[in-house]
Amino acid sequence: MIFTPANTTLAQYQFAQCLPSDVKHPAIVGGFGSGKTRAIPLRWTSLIYYRGTVQKKKCKLMVVEPTYELIRDVLVPTFNEFFDEHKIKHEYHKTNHNYTIWFRGKPFVCMMRSYDNPASLTGKTVTDIIIDEFDKEKSIQNQRDIWNECLGRLRGCDNTTLGVVTTPEGFRMTHELWVEKAANNPSFKLIRAKTYDNQFLPPDYIQSLYDQYDSQLVKQYIEGDFVNLNNMAAYYEFKRDKHITPCKYQKELPIYVGIDFNVNPMTMVLAHYIDRQIQVFAEYYIANSNTRKAMELLRCDYPNAKIIACPDMTGGSRKTSAEYTDIEIIRQFDIEVRGLYNLAERDRLNIVNNGFDKGRIAIDPSCKYLIRDWEQVVTNEYGQVVKKSNVPLTHISDALGYMAVQLLREKQIGSHF
Repeated sequence: MIFTPANTTLAQYQFAQCLPSDVKHPAIVGGFGSGKTRAIPLRWTSLIYYRGTVQKKKCKLMVVEPTYELIRDVLVPTFNEFFDEHKIKHEYHKTNHNYTIWFRGKPFVCMMRSYDNPASLTGKTVTDIIIDEFDKEKSIQNQRDIWNECLGRLRGCDNTTLGVVTTPEGFRMTHELWVEKAANNPSFKLIRAKTYDNQFLPPDYIQSLYDQYDSQLVKQYIEGDFVNLNNMAAYYEFKRDKHITPCKYQKELPIYVGIDFNVNPMTMVLAHYIDRQIQVFAEYYIANSNTRKAMELLRCDYPNAKIIACPDMTGGSRKTSAEYTDIEIIRQFDIEVRGLYNLAERDRLNIVNNGFDKGRIAIDPSCKYLIRDWEQVVTNEYGQVVKKSNVPLTHISDALGYMAVQLLREKQIGSHF
């Protein structure tokens, strides 16, 4: 190894020190902020030293990212910071995505490529490859294609290496290769990187993650464990004995209303927000309705209440009448609308599950449709909510999700939200 920087974690050091003569396939699997990306330039310097002193060969590295956007926004800035710290001359060529450093007077090139089209990797000849965020690819078959394509590029010398740097995203190919198939194979080495092992993070970063994530996401994104969040209950943190409790309407308090604009059924959930807890006291599950009818019913039941709507924000563009959008109709009933845009479905699920885990959601036992959703809505193999046309699930839990985004969403951390 050329050097061991003072601000190096143990996991980074172990990844960099996997010698090609001993370990052909090193993998560093870790949580957010654990320093995974910074381990890549550190390993590159180690490979340069090994190839030059032991094999009398030149290291030719290729780093493969999910997209060129990640190369631009994450990988290149990390490389720049690393080599600036250690006063190593460097240059990034934006046109061909090659990154060059000069060490001991000699240039060394790292090709930075995207795996969104595995066939585009064909034709390269390198000594070493590192696939970054390997498990971000949702399709196992695509992962296999990427892996096999990379293996075919390794013919620059003896003892070539193909390593992986990734956040765990369920039981994908990293788990298959390093845990299921090669647990006792010395050519495969799995290195765990936990977020709290990185002592160089800002003081409040880890606590912010704990505040934001439920128990399963803590295991995945802080502990760096493999956790299967697919093919399971979408609201896995919901527990009847913990979250169902009498929640009553209090006329002196504002009413928050989560709204899903599906026509059949049209659904709404009503809640108070007390001591940072959503307390759902009523639900509306209306067949063959529309936004205007729903607002008329809501205002009939609560004529003088201050009402704050947290709807599906696509209602700002769609119309259930020839003249007004759904959002405009809501405002016509003297109802405040909170929200600008919708989060991705997975992020909305994470916020709701975190709310359950932290005790920030309670529901009155009379809300039978919402309880049914929380117990019966499931995800598929990609972590997406399964919607079946013949089963009227998901709509009312979506309505609650839009409310949770507005009331429970914490400070954004990293790339998760």
